Amino acid sequence: MNTLKVKQLAKSKGLDILEDTIKINESGVDFRVAYAKDQNGDNWILM
Repeated sequence: MNTLKVKQLAKSKGLDILEDTIKINESGVDFRVAYAKDQNGDNWILM
């Protein structure tokens, strides 16, 4: 999954995150999260 897909998925759930702040962590076979900030500067963890 790339940052554009993460942004689109978040947007479909009503969350407008900044694509250039997205960091994806795929540290395991069954583990994937993304860290990002929204327009207000709030941090989010997306699973």
